[in-house]
Amino acid sequence: MDIYQKLAAELPQMSKTQAKIANYILSHKNEVSFYNVRKLSRLVGVSEASVIRFSVFMGFRGYPELREALQEATQKHLSSRERLIISYQAYNENDILDVMKDDVNNIIQTLENTDTENVKKICSEIMSAKRIFIISCRSAISLGSFFWYYLNMILDNVTLISSYSDEIERMETATSEDLFIGLSFERYSKATYRMMMFAKEKGCKTISITDNLLSPLIPYSDYYLLSCTKVPTFLDSFVAPLSLINMLLTYIGRAKNVELEKRLQEYDNIWNTFDLFV
Repeated sequence: MDIYQKLAAELPQMSKTQAKIANYILSHKNEVSFYNVRKLSRLVGVSEASVIRFSVFMGFRGYPELREALQEATQKHLSSRERLIISYQAYNENDILDVMKDDVNNIIQTLENTDTENVKKICSEIMSAKRIFIISCRSAISLGSFFWYYLNMILDNVTLISSYSDEIERMETATSEDLFIGLSFERYSKATYRMMMFAKEKGCKTISITDNLLSPLIPYSDYYLLSCTKVPTFLDSFVAPLSLINMLLTYIGRAKNVELEKRLQEYDNIWNTFDLFV
């Protein structure tokens, strides 16, 4: 039973206000799953407290959990064009700042679901790996490029693979001493999925940065970090996963501070020699 079926099943037991909220959600499935509590309460014509109490009645700890369930039930069925159409309803010209507010909410939800000890273990695996392969394709290339640029600056043993043509032959020589980091979010890249599966079959260590436990990367990951990326538009919000990457880089940079200081001094000398910056 998905969340919409559950809403319909619980309707007879709901109060008048709860039924009003449930009926609105059931009548606006696509767009309502991306509204914040303030916007939903305004559109339904109830208080924000009523929406929060409704979320608890439905078995969630609060509205963010309910909204996440609604998003998971709808977004996976939507094409990019359908998501664009939803954005017209979710963000009008007077609510455009809500895009940034949704980014903030994604970071908050990601922070609440991130365990410090898991982060430390992941950083330890990254620092101890002989070679590191970052796998990121399609829109996630932007995240992979950022991660590769700074991680390679710290460790100098990192390869970025963003398609089947990018140094994919080097994967054949990978061993159990090597580490693969896959980045992919709904709708998931087949190339990233297949390369992570290949790495796992070769006995390599694997880490994924993805959006939920149903991600196809999870079964092939020794460790994973989950990040919220949902916004009601045609693009994915990479603010939260980028924040996760910043966290990893900062931790590793601190742990490798002596080597990194020396390396950055060498880089500064080169950059000054070639007059790279304004």
